[in-house]
Amino acid sequence: MTRATAGVWLLLGLHGALVTRQAWLELHDSYEIQGLFRMYRPPRLTAEGWLIDPRPGDLAAEIAERYGPAGADGAPPPTLDGWQGWLGEHGFATAFATGFGGPEDPPRLVFLPGDRVVLQTGRFRGQAVLFDPAQGVLLLAEGLEDAEAQAIVLVSAREPPW
Repeated sequence: MTRATAGVWLLLGLHGALVTRQAWLELHDSYEIQGLFRMYRPPRLTAEGWLIDPRPGDLAAEIAERYGPAGADGAPPPTLDGWQGWLGEHGFATAFATGFGGPEDPPRLVFLPGDRVVLQTGRFRGQAVLFDPAQGVLLLAEGLEDAEAQAIVLVSAREPPW
């Protein structure tokens, strides 16, 4: 092999290493994107599972935006009966249950220990998807579901198709 050929191979190897490094960095970077109305952050792993959409907010406003009547206002009392009354006032048919719902079940409010109320919107690959007012949308880790937790099923709740 001549010196010129060895030099070309050395340059090709160096170029390949630089391209590989750049691809690795771009594939493993966590981009934050400024949307029209809010900032979109990448998912991250927490003690409770994957935080898919870190946007804390008001639970009543989230229910109204996802399923409900436009202009549903007024924060309900943080009790089971308070939520039941608020949902009834805003036109939701409800039922009492325990634990988290299955893949085909309607959404439900789940009352967790510590006066914590979350909205289970559905399931993804067997794991519960929740809206937690303190964190945002969360994919709950396996084994953290409380089968004894009281819940209010939003029987009549339907998400718009968009």
